[in-house]
Amino acid sequence: MTVKLIGEALDERTAEQTFQGTRYTRTFKLLTTDPSDDAYHVRMHPDLPHIGDSYPEDSLSIVSRVIADPLADDGTKWLVRVEYGYLDARDVQMQQNPLMRPPRVRWGQVTEKEEVTVDLYGRPIVNSAGVAFNNVVLERDVSRPTLVVVQNQQTFSVNQANTFVNTVNNDIWWYDANYSLRGQAKVKSITGEKFYEAGMACWTVTYEFHFKGDGWNSIQVRDMGRTAIALVLPPGGSKKQLVWQKATDEYGNEVAEDVPLNGAGGWLEPNEDGVFDYVYLSKQPDPDPDPDGPKGYVRYHEMDFTLLDLR
Repeated sequence: MTVKLIGEALDERTAEQTFQGTRYTRTFKLLTTDPSDDAYHVRMHPDLPHIGDSYPEDSLSIVSRVIADPLADDGTKWLVRVEYGYLDARDVQMQQNPLMRPPRVRWGQVTEKEEVTVDLYGRPIVNSAGVAFNNVVLERDVSRPTLVVVQNQQTFSVNQANTFVNTVNNDIWWYDANYSLRGQAKVKSITGEKFYEAGMACWTVTYEFHFKGDGWNSIQVRDMGRTAIALVLPPGGSKKQLVWQKATDEYGNEVAEDVPLNGAGGWLEPNEDGVFDYVYLSKQPDPDPDPDGPKGYVRYHEMDFTLLDLR
């Protein structure tokens, strides 16, 4: 043992009365013959008070912090300050066991770009001829709430991360006194970092969520294409038939750009002003029998977020 306890500086004892009880401080002087001894080895001297020990004259006040400070540049002289306070049993366990510490929770926002095809009032964004732009992408900034939860865990599961990343909540989900309706919360990432403390291996796992007010599965798509379903009379026939029909220009050549469709598979005719009243598709390919289910095309799998076991 290269660290030697010289003794306690009794004239530096303090006591502070608070609503939670009396807080005390004690100061100890130590010497070391090995300059490589760091603050950890100094404060872990076996004759010093340690986390959870009681104050000598007040058994209800226990050690909450132990701080070691060097007094000399050569690293041979140290002062160790021991702080006592009123902590319940759970507080002591949290100090000693990293798995019992509460999670760190941070709410924030992220701003992303989003393509827009209609304005704020739902009017289609078109050119002067009433046709959608083909080579122009119009975007707007969209800010969405984010949630980051960092908690200590005994294990980290890559399989769980793969299962939940890029999924949305399948029901109302409550966390930190806030709730999200079905499909509003999406798992952006789940990452883990291994560490060792109190003689055991643990993981710091970080969960990141993004939120969308109208739901991540509520996507709407403008009905456009270069092929439509048309009712035509075949050559030599007497009865019209439904056929696939390619969009052509006035010379009969197939067009190179998508043209508006009417929501039923046919060509969309312009209104009396020569402007297209575009149709937006929001039906699911396979309708969800749940009336509260997603209203747009389904892009993300739904999962039960309570299985993440967030604290």
